[in-house]
Amino acid sequence: MSGQMLAVGRRVVSLAAVAVLALVGLTACSPSTKGVTGLSVDENGQLLAVLAWCTKQPPDTVLLDYLPPETASASPSGPPDLSLVLSRRSKYAVPQGATRPAMLPLVDFPPELAHHPDTAFRIFAVEDRNSFNLEPLYFRLGDLAALVPGGVMVDGGAESWEIVSADEFVRRGQEAPEC
Repeated sequence: MSGQMLAVGRRVVSLAAVAVLALVGLTACSPSTKGVTGLSVDENGQLLAVLAWCTKQPPDTVLLDYLPPETASASPSGPPDLSLVLSRRSKYAVPQGATRPAMLPLVDFPPELAHHPDTAFRIFAVEDRNSFNLEPLYFRLGDLAALVPGGVMVDGGAESWEIVSADEFVRRGQEAPEC
């Protein structure tokens, strides 16, 4: 009986060690936040992803996730439940050599099924090797009416957004949490 207890004990210790190593590995691979992601519009009303970063090279990809209003959270400006988002993701390549602030047209926006003003979105930029990302912006389709050329919508904290100047946006990118 004690031999079986010893074997079970060893298995428990082994599984616990594997779990700790997996947790350390997962947290060690989390990318750092090296800038901010925002939204603007050009003079023609084209929606633009706006990026500012504090690294030598720009991020590689802008990711835009969305949730239809029937699956989004009840909070009008808070982060949506993103567990259902991955199948609803658009990707936009950031041109190599892009300078701050980079402005990328979000072609084909909004997605075909996203026409309700309460449709929730998350937009952010990533470096493809997972070494850094940019702070995301959460917004609803109806929030885009506040955009004007020259202004940039950014995360305002406390589940809200705010509009800032392009200069202020670049400053925030340079002062990101992990710069």
